[in-house]
Amino acid sequence: MTIDLQDSTASTNFSQNALSAANRAFQLLITGPSPLSVDGHSIAHGVPSRPIDLGELKELLLTPQAGDEL
Repeated sequence: MTIDLQDSTASTNFSQNALSAANRAFQLLITGPSPLSVDGHSIAHGVPSRPIDLGELKELLLTPQAGDEL
């Protein structure tokens, strides 16, 4: 997957729908040398007890094994 990191905030072309825009913003948050992360120890419920970047957390939460209690 490639991500366009150019700043497009000055652009008036907002033809994307809201979900596409949210996904692009999320991708920018999890891209780079220091992506945003959470402390897995504070989440518990079978999540690894270590810093988990938001991309990995998204994958963990979308697995069929993840229950509603997470």
